[in-house]
Amino acid sequence: MVRTIVINTPKLRKRRVKMSEIKDRIQQLRDLLNKYNYQYFVLDEASIPDYEYDMLLKELKELEQAYPQYYDINSPTNRVGGYVSSGFEKVVHQVGMLSLGNSYNQEEILAFHNRIKMKLAVLSMW
Repeated sequence: MVRTIVINTPKLRKRRVKMSEIKDRIQQLRDLLNKYNYQYFVLDEASIPDYEYDMLLKELKELEQAYPQYYDINSPTNRVGGYVSSGFEKVVHQVGMLSLGNSYNQEEILAFHNRIKMKLAVLSMW
């Protein structure tokens, strides 16, 4: 039995798709993201803009959440960061570093700014 459903991701935009198409798209995204991670973290070459990478990762996360039967522990969504080049020195930070994360609009950047202000206020109390 072939089951068709309607999903809304950039590549499978609001149309009926077969489960096999979803599984194939998930694998395609994993392969692409693994390739980009290798190029970025090992070869030190960013081959696509950060925004494009983030959108691919977001699409993969959405598909994996919607279709948990395709869960894979080795998915790029289950890893933080990537390979670390041996050319970098390890550094211990006295204060935890904050990340801008995936901020694409004024509201998200303002939230990051407020997190920094709160962190600085706490540190100034010491």
